[in-house]
Amino acid sequence: MNEVQPVKHRLLVVDDREYWLELTKKILAGSEYIIDLASNISDFYLHLGKYPDLIILNHEFHTLDEGRTLLQALRVPQYSNIPVIVFTGFAANATNIPRVYPHVTDVVIKGKEESGQESEFTKALLEAVDRQLSPRISWLHLSDLHIGSEDSNHDWQYLSEALLQDLAEHSNIQKVRENPRLAGVPFRPNFLFITGDVVWKGKKTEYAKAESFLKKIWDATGLSPENTFFVPGNHDISRTTCEKDKVFLAAYNESIALKDDTPKWDRNTRQWWIDARFQKILHKKHREYLNFIKQCSSAALGEKLFYIEKKQVGTVTVEVIGINSALMCHKDGEDLERGLWIGMPQIEDLHNHMNNNGTTQPNTCRIFLVHHPREALHYCDEATWSFMQKNGSILLHGHLHKADISAVLRPGHKHICVPGGSVHQGGKWVSQRYNYVEYNHQAKILRAYFRKTTQGDSPQYIRDNESFPDEAPEGHITIQYV
Repeated sequence: MNEVQPVKHRLLVVDDREYWLELTKKILAGSEYIIDLASNISDFYLHLGKYPDLIILNHEFHTLDEGRTLLQALRVPQYSNIPVIVFTGFAANATNIPRVYPHVTDVVIKGKEESGQESEFTKALLEAVDRQLSPRISWLHLSDLHIGSEDSNHDWQYLSEALLQDLAEHSNIQKVRENPRLAGVPFRPNFLFITGDVVWKGKKTEYAKAESFLKKIWDATGLSPENTFFVPGNHDISRTTCEKDKVFLAAYNESIALKDDTPKWDRNTRQWWIDARFQKILHKKHREYLNFIKQCSSAALGEKLFYIEKKQVGTVTVEVIGINSALMCHKDGEDLERGLWIGMPQIEDLHNHMNNNGTTQPNTCRIFLVHHPREALHYCDEATWSFMQKNGSILLHGHLHKADISAVLRPGHKHICVPGGSVHQGGKWVSQRYNYVEYNHQAKILRAYFRKTTQGDSPQYIRDNESFPDEAPEGHITIQYV
């Protein structure tokens, strides 16, 4: 299990009272932090320019209005990904401040100076800092690249160059600071997740082009096959291999006919799953995809068409689980027929693999990758989607060719579902999209940055502040869930 080493954190403590500055510094001094102190507005902006990993700010700074001014200053895009802990002397503010300032991620009650309550303050502060500096898992989420479809007038050359330029610029903190076209934050991804349709027809020549393009992405981001993960989409497999195969078509047609009988449908899929003829055609149509995965990802599929991989990001164990929703793909429109399925045999195999690999650690983040959304799958395949919702922290998918955060904002879920837009669809007069996401697993805070291209002959990626004008007017959204 590979470990991604965390960096040394820089903290900015802002308070007009020398007592609290020194006490906070003393409490945190024994830890591996770089601590900057600011007792006035000039020092605040001086140290803010160093892009700290965490800001600890007195809400009643000098005057209440000045404290509010500084909190407002932290809402602009270039500082929006910095977690903020607010000190306050008033217990009522513990609930009021986050309501007014959604970017405030923790509130610590100070108490009175020299009151003997320092031990309570120390405990609350250390717990808040620990929550906010718990390693942030970050990733680039690309989907639906459709490499090989350039003959269909999709302007791949221009769109791919625009993506590479955007990724390279976001890795340069100076350019991020100076260029308002960028998201306002440097991209430092731990992972690259591509949720299907890497290529157009599942051909060997297309996968060769995809590998060449991926190498450019790795160069721009510092990523590698070790932290790159895929799942197949309907375009990634050879549909011509099975479109006339009698065994495969029998399995597909029987599944379609059983849309109203879940128990019978489940028995039917289980029978096909263990049929050697069916498994043979599945592996045959995935052949080029599997060869590609061996070169471009650390996912160990073996004889499986799905996988579980563990990676370490600081103290967080990340389980990346690749689900195959392209098993039944063989023609256009099978998603509209609701003929696709994941199937409980695949899920049960994954579940057994989880159990056989020991007890899941308490600080484990499970990320499920799948190409198709729920509405493209068979009516009787609800149990597989429920399994992912119940057992995952994050669920990423593609296929929709559009940005959609309705699932992200759905209340009452214990996971977050983040669809990916399409990197390559519809040509130069359609905006292409991708996401950059940072996730604090301990604090359960996710920040998603949405990117889209301008339209026309010279596309450039910009903040997508139009798709969600109410929820993400600056092109990003912060969500905290329980």
